[in-house]
Amino acid sequence: MRRWGERRRKRDVRKELKAKRDKEDEEWRNKRKEIKEKMNNGKQFIAEAFQRLCANKGVVHVRTTRHRPATNGIAERFIERLKEMLAEREWEDVEELMRVLEEVISATMMHAPHQGLDALSPNEYERRLMCVVSG
Repeated sequence: MRRWGERRRKRDVRKELKAKRDKEDEEWRNKRKEIKEKMNNGKQFIAEAFQRLCANKGVVHVRTTRHRPATNGIAERFIERLKEMLAEREWEDVEELMRVLEEVISATMMHAPHQGLDALSPNEYERRLMCVVSG
């Protein structure tokens, strides 16, 4: 009898934990859905704030054919990563968005290894390029 009671207690604990996980999963799905709706299918990458950031950083923004991510895999990975980072942030206006983009790009993206730069980060690539040019 004692064993049966212990099994029942363990089963009840597992059910409670599963219910808690299910609730957390549902909350996470709802939050993710809200974030995706805010992102609005890439329209933020044609927004004025993004265009100004590109212009200020000397970035040439080249758009590819819609619904064809395979045409530019490196850019698609960059965009996906940027979206994930922006999903964790909040901003009130264009100026604040500019600061967030600046922070995300300069603090994170510029230090990550990049396939198109022989696995160097953009900062390291620029540093090496400057050494070659000046040397």
